Amino acid sequence: MQPGSRPWCSRPNACARRTSWPGSAELDPELIVLADYGRLVPGSMLAVPRHGALNVHPSLLPRHRGASPIPATILAGDAWTGVTLIRMDEGLDTGPIVGQEKVLVPPDAETPGLASLLASWVPTSSRARWGTGWTRRSLHGRSRPKAPR
Repeated sequence: MQPGSRPWCSRPNACARRTSWPGSAELDPELIVLADYGRLVPGSMLAVPRHGALNVHPSLLPRHRGASPIPATILAGDAWTGVTLIRMDEGLDTGPIVGQEKVLVPPDAETPGLASLLASWVPTSSRARWGTGWTRRSLHGRSRPKAPR
């Protein structure tokens, strides 16, 4: 981003109403990576980057798909949770899984602490396991079953 320039969309409610990405021709992004967003991204925006879009999700998808996976994990009493990297599609956390890392849920887990644990897990483990396959066009993901109801 150029000094003094503004992001194309800095608030989720405003982003949700957009159907195009202003200035995308000039930016020419190779990849979009989202984390902690919780909104649908229009297909027209997902189609802009050459290598697609990835989402880092703080649960072992398809379980706890959606905008509140960490509280849902705790309330369900799950022994394990984790971080899932998915290729984004037009659904809410429905794209193919690129990678997952499991993390034991501490017995006294609360949302802020578990969120910090999962956030710290991503940079240390995912880079080593998932590498930078998107630059080689090799992070296609695998299909997965629908979330349980």
